[in-house]
Amino acid sequence: MILAMGMILLLTSGCAIVRPGQVGVKQPFGRLSEEVKLQGPTAINPFTTRLIRVQVQTKNISIDESLPSREGLTIRSESSILYSIKASMVPQLIAETGRFYEEDLILPVYRSAASDLCSQYDAKDMHSARRGEIENAIEAEAMRDRNEMLNHP
Repeated sequence: MILAMGMILLLTSGCAIVRPGQVGVKQPFGRLSEEVKLQGPTAINPFTTRLIRVQVQTKNISIDESLPSREGLTIRSESSILYSIKASMVPQLIAETGRFYEEDLILPVYRSAASDLCSQYDAKDMHSARRGEIENAIEAEAMRDRNEMLNHP
């Protein structure tokens, strides 16, 4: 009876669940697999492998920050970053930036782009019809910076 319960426990501990909105990447013996596991159960060896789960649904990060203007004023800004991660890019993202990609990649890239671009505009432009232009410029700059960071370690 104890042997049977031990076998059942051993067999069920080798299964991990990837939930909807997530993908998983196996990490056997500390090496990251290139294969992306989609939602559902996946078999793992609990003694040698762990499954790293990453959200691929659209996420929203709210940011309160102070941005410089061309006149040298500091403008208080509340911004949101909406982003999602391509499932096929998860192994590269984890390998190059780690599991804390929001703090190590997304936020620094956004803050740098926002500060650089807002310093080129007057304070009144940030609260007028030019706001959309500024948002588009920040997005384009952030994407350029992100691509440079991912392509040049």
